[in-house]
Amino acid sequence: MAKTKNLLKNAEQKKNQLNWQLFNFLENLLVFCAMPTRRVPKESGVCFQINSKAKDEAICILFETDRKKDHLVKEPTPQLHSPKKPDYVVLYAKGNICIITIIEMKGKEKKKLKRRD
Repeated sequence: MAKTKNLLKNAEQKKNQLNWQLFNFLENLLVFCAMPTRRVPKESGVCFQINSKAKDEAICILFETDRKKDHLVKEPTPQLHSPKKPDYVVLYAKGNICIITIIEMKGKEKKKLKRRD
């Protein structure tokens, strides 16, 4: 009960800083990583947004997981030498369907890619 009370208190204050002493991975994701919009800022010339139709027909939440000041994924696993950190996670739920997608942004500047129209 006290943990739920702390969760609600931090959600109201929305300090926007992960708290590993009070919360587990999922709680930190839900409280601190949910984005207020479904459009991400440009990263190396690339950006995306989630269609508003997804919001109208279902629950669709965009989470920023590779945050600049405090990363959600920070510890390497025993199988990996360095942690793999996706930039975003999208949760889409409608009826009995639930899709969770990770998104890694790859900029076009690194390889000097050009958009084909």
